[in-house]
Formats: sequence, C-alpha cells, structure tokens
Amino acid sequence: MRPLPTTHSRVPWILASVLVTVSCVPARPYYSDSSPQPVTHPVPRSVRQRIVLLGDAGAPAEGGEPVLEALADTVASVPDRTLVVFLGDNIYERGLPPGGPGRAEAERRLAALIATLGDRARGLFVPGNHDWDESGPDGHQAVLRQARLVTESDPERLLWLPEDGCPGPALVPGLAGVSVVALDTQWWLHRYAKPTTACSAGDTAAVARGLESMLAEADGDVVVVAHHPLQSEGIHADGPSWKDHLFPLRNARGRAWFPLPVLGSLYHWIYKPLTRTRQSLQHSKNRDMRSMLDAAMAAGRPLVYAAGHDHSLQVFEGTGSARYVLVSGAGSASKATPVDKNDQTLFADARPGFMVIDFMTDDSVLLRVVEPGRAVVFSHWLRPPPS
Repeated sequence: MRPLPTTHSRVPWILASVLVTVSCVPARPYYSDSSPQPVTHPVPRSVRQRIVLLGDAGAPAEGGEPVLEALADTVASVPDRTLVVFLGDNIYERGLPPGGPGRAEAERRLAALIATLGDRARGLFVPGNHDWDESGPDGHQAVLRQARLVTESDPERLLWLPEDGCPGPALVPGLAGVSVVALDTQWWLHRYAKPTTACSAGDTAAVARGLESMLAEADGDVVVVAHHPLQSEGIHADGPSWKDHLFPLRNARGRAWFPLPVLGSLYHWIYKPLTRTRQSLQHSKNRDMRSMLDAAMAAGRPLVYAAGHDHSLQVFEGTGSARYVLVSGAGSASKATPVDKNDQTLFADARPGFMVIDFMTDDSVLLRVVEPGRAVVFSHWLRPPPS
C-alpha cells in the first residue's frame, strides 16, 4: 500500500485548492487611502447639472438588470437636469443587425437602456467596438442602424453622437454650465470601411485639431466622453504584472488563481503579443490614438475624460491631459472583469455599477460611484465647495 502523503507534501495541493476557491470570491474595492471615502449625498435642488456615466451595458438580463434599476432611481431624483451618457457597447455582441433572429433581442437590449431615462431625462449614446459589428466589416452600417433607432425613439431627448459614423468631436447642446464633447474612438481603430470625406474631420489629425479647438472655445467645465479609455488597469490594459506571470488564468472567466509561473511568462511574452487586437491599450494603433488625444487635450485640459471598454469601475487623478480619467464600463453584471490599480488610482472595483457627476449651484463638482445593492461606494469632490 502506498503511504499517505505527509503534511509537508500536501501543502502545495492545499494551497492550490485555496487559491482556486478564492478565485470565486469578488475582490474588495480599492481605495487610495485604504479606507472608503465619506459618502456625500447632494441635495437635489443644489444640482445644476447631473451627468451619469454608464458603459458596456448592452447585455441586460431579461428578468431585470440591477444596474439599470439603480440607474433609473438615480435619474428620477433630478430628471430635468440629468444627461445619461451610454459609453458604448450598447448592444452585445455585434450591435444592431439588419434583421433576422437576433434583431428582436438587440432591440430589447437597447430599449432597456432607454427605459431608465423615464419621460424627462436626456440620453446620449456613444458607439463602442461591439456597436461597430464587433469591429467587423458591417461596422459602419451597424452604427447607422443603431443611431437611427435611438434618435427616432425620441428625437427631443435622445442623442447619438458623433453622427453618421464620423469620429467627432461633437458637442452636446443645452447643458447648464458644462460642455460634454463626444468622440467615436472606434472610428480611429476600425480596420474596415468607415466614413472620411463625408465627415467634417475625416482623418485623425483633423479630429485632434477639432478637439483642441473645441476645448479652447468651451465655456465652463468640459467632460470628454468616448468608449475607449486613455488609461486603465483592467484586462484591456494588457500590460502584465507579476501576478499575471504567476497566475495567468486570473483574468479568465471565474478568476482562477492557479500558479503557472513558466507558462504564464510564455503566454504574456510570446503568445499574447501575437494575438493582440486594436482593442488592447498596448496595440500600436491604440497607443497612437491615445497619444494624439492626449496632445490635443493638453492645452484645454478637460475636467474629465470618461470611457468604458473595460468592464470595471476606475477613478484616476492627475494623469495625462485630463484632470480626472474615469472608466465606467461595468454596466452589465454578466460582463464584469477583474481590475488592478496604479499610483494614480483613487478607486477601483470589479463589481457592476456606474458613475454620477453632479455640477452644483455653488460651482463645486461631486463624483459618486454607485453599485446596485451597495448604493454609493465612493464619492470624491472633483472641485470642493467654496469654504
């Protein structure tokens, strides 16, 4: 009979079992000061303009999506002064098809987003790579179809910007004391047919010049919105840390913290660069886009650059050209993915939720992160109230 393994020999297997079990437990939110910030709730009458940021919400559950239910509650408190910005990937997986069996489900998913606005708030839809036929050859037509469905639903309250599959920049009209500038960053990255000569800015240099000019002429605070982030520590950041080398499966569905150090290094050094797409922040096309946008915003420096793409919630301070960089791409609970942190991270969480920016009547600006079931999990004054 083979002798039972000693306690010492069983340790690696016990450790492996614990690591795999822990993989099923959601990571805790990260706060830059190691403790949650005091939660601040603005008085509705003090809110001059509310901007809600929700990305990658295009896979709402049929029985009801908790994120969208929480969003509807947030909108209802000051509906006449609220703009909800849907930061792309509004319909998974390939945007709005021309017809066929997937059309009805795609329309249901879009209708679920629109329903959160009630009958008084405004909505702005910005396209993402999945709205562009998941970066596929029907991308431009898919964007035109979705834009038409959005704007025809309620022409008075629903916007699709930039229009016609063009890159922008495009300015949202009618806001109180804040300028919202929309970009279509998938246009920059799309490898198939896309409009150029039909757009006011038909090449990347013209887009950058237009953005620089728009920021210079803007009144009040500026919020730039797009689908792709300027910065992220989510899975699209694609820059491996020691944890990625040691636990290469940690970003897989289920977060398997199983140690595979040699295979992890081979994967990140050899295989992953060969399979990297333009959706990765490390791809040369993506790096070039972010570099041009950073340069265009350097002089006018907007208060916020907000995006989705990574399915997490991240707040960065003092990075690059924008004073704050936000990643609010956790709109679908089924799509949530792990997130890390860096020296500029104020807050990071892998749970579903959205962000709210309140521009107050006293000229202060408050950012809140809202998660269903946990309410406000982070608040931060982007500009404090006057003393």
